[in-house]
Amino acid sequence: MIFEVTPIVHAYKATPEWWDNLRKPEGNPYRIVNNRAFNNANMKTCSGFLELYKRGIVLENWSDRIIKIANNRMDTWASFDTGCDIHDKQLYGEGFKNYFHLKLTSPWFFKEKTGVKFVFLGAEWNLEDFYFRVLPGVVDYKLNSSTHINMMIPNYTSEFIIPIGLPLAIMVPLSEKKVKIRQHLVSEYEWKKMSFHSQTSFYGWRKFVQLDKRNQKRESKCPFS
Repeated sequence: MIFEVTPIVHAYKATPEWWDNLRKPEGNPYRIVNNRAFNNANMKTCSGFLELYKRGIVLENWSDRIIKIANNRMDTWASFDTGCDIHDKQLYGEGFKNYFHLKLTSPWFFKEKTGVKFVFLGAEWNLEDFYFRVLPGVVDYKLNSSTHINMMIPNYTSEFIIPIGLPLAIMVPLSEKKVKIRQHLVSEYEWKKMSFHSQTSFYGWRKFVQLDKRNQKRESKCPFS
């Protein structure tokens, strides 16, 4: 169901409805007539927005999720739960005092061969009706394939729903090369094999980077040949 209903798409296929409804200005949006300045520009011509949605890849919410906060406690349920986690406040110390942490366990695993880095951002232009924050970072999908979504939920809310199909995150490759998306529906056995990632080591992703460099050296020509 997730594979069919909420696939991974290029960001330009998931632009917010308010942006789709804007009329693109005709001609030069900035002009002077009879010594008076006219500005007919809108977000349809915003280069920052256009480049983000031209280059990015969108991860949509794959299940309706209910968030309820009461008595300094957060509870959450999902219509189709792939799992979630709540990090202890000791992980981020005095930061985010007015928030609860929530990590949504994504059913998607990404694999990319070259090691190109991706900026992982919240899909803020699609999230105007929500107060939670999707936490940003820089990731690669050569050694770590998970696409879990870390978010901070404000403790001053009461109850709300994050609907299925809502764009939650945009991943932008730090490369001029165009990224091609190839999606595969795999068996549960194959899916579990792909879930192997840097958390398998107590030393985290740094250890996996060291091992990857070691293995690249091993692939060099044999010194005894």
